[in-house]
Amino acid sequence: MPVLITGWPSFLHSEFSAGDVAAMRRVADALGTSGIPHELAWSPVLVPVR
Repeated sequence: MPVLITGWPSFLHSEFSAGDVAAMRRVADALGTSGIPHELAWSPVLVPVR
């Protein structure tokens, strides 16, 4: 079953920091290393490049 990773950067008009983005990416990396399918939920105004 795929996992949806959410956090403050997932919500429109939220206040988030670079640490919030880094935490979401770290979880995604750990899931990917474990072979678990996943997606990151970004707000429509924030779609960071990797």
